Amino acid sequence: MAYLARTLGVERFGFIGFVSSISAYVILFANFGIENSSTQQLSSDRGLVSRRTIGTIIGTRSLLSIIFIIPFIVFGFYYSQTMSEKLFFVFQSIVIFAYSFNLQYYFVAVREVKTLAFIRTGSAFLILAATYCFIMGPSDLQYVALVSGCVTLLFYLWSVCHVFKRLGGAFSIPTFVDMKSLVRRSFPLGISALMIQIYHSADIVFLGFTNPGVQLGYYTGAYRIINLISAVPVLIYLTYVPDLAKITDGHSIAKATREYILVVIGSGLAIVGICFYFSGDIVSLILGAQFAPSRTVFQILLLNAFLIYINVAIAHLLMAWGENRSYLLVVSSGAAVNIVLNFVLIPLYGINGAAVATVCAEAAVCVAAWYHLRKKFHFSIAKVIHLR
Repeated sequence: MAYLARTLGVERFGFIGFVSSISAYVILFANFGIENSSTQQLSSDRGLVSRRTIGTIIGTRSLLSIIFIIPFIVFGFYYSQTMSEKLFFVFQSIVIFAYSFNLQYYFVAVREVKTLAFIRTGSAFLILAATYCFIMGPSDLQYVALVSGCVTLLFYLWSVCHVFKRLGGAFSIPTFVDMKSLVRRSFPLGISALMIQIYHSADIVFLGFTNPGVQLGYYTGAYRIINLISAVPVLIYLTYVPDLAKITDGHSIAKATREYILVVIGSGLAIVGICFYFSGDIVSLILGAQFAPSRTVFQILLLNAFLIYINVAIAHLLMAWGENRSYLLVVSSGAAVNIVLNFVLIPLYGINGAAVATVCAEAAVCVAAWYHLRKKFHFSIAKVIHLR
């Protein structure tokens, strides 16, 4: 990220952030809850892990990816101003298709955290190395997406071969009935994922249409650092979800619940606190001196990052315990707040207004999540702190 920010410049780095946010929506629609639904189902019943189940998931996601890639590329040619930008959209479609083969749900269910870590760190390292080799200046913009897409696809295809070899069989083409059943079962979580995506990235999309250029670049740079910080609680959740999903009684007094909440929030306090204290140094070190004006928006977004830790600690419990309707209502509150405040604050305060809107959306999710946990499972601060 630091190399790209310095090599491509503020404006092109902002363009990458905008396209990445748009492609995240495409990946979401091509997946639409299948990832979370499969993680939840396979973690609670490992007997469901089979080549037919995984084949159905891969086949369904691949078909949906192809369907949604077409309008994505069409939009890219309409939005882009240069051939490099148009090609960026084309190569970004490889990233979208690659996610069809993401077997994170399998590795979480069978507790193969090391393999999952290998895929993530290995692909990140190879993308970094290839970026240094092939990205030399602003004219190489399109190769950023090409490198990311090819490396991601390579690692995900390796994981598919690894898993099917273990399961003792080849890929089987899923039936239409199987795919329809999977989509129907995953739909509620897909709606929830859409709401999450809205309150996490509607600001970047809005800025991409209203404030393109350096302002979008400053915001994208700050938000990329926040994304790195915010990845930690999700990894903790994936580690705990097999234990959380098996809790069928006494959710609020289970040892795993208390431990999970304290680990996530404790990590958030430490990481966000350190980042806030050294915020100026972090922006300069990671993004470069040209991104110095993004320090203020970065500090605002750090508050959002801490709220993300809290929300992963409490709101994700609803998802782990199968309370999909409650989870949908929780994240929908954040999406609604973010959309309204983006329209109000961005025209008045620009990127700082976008950051405040994001913080308010995350706070709304926090309040709604706690309300539903108290209503469903009689949660209280005292229970979380004093359990033994």
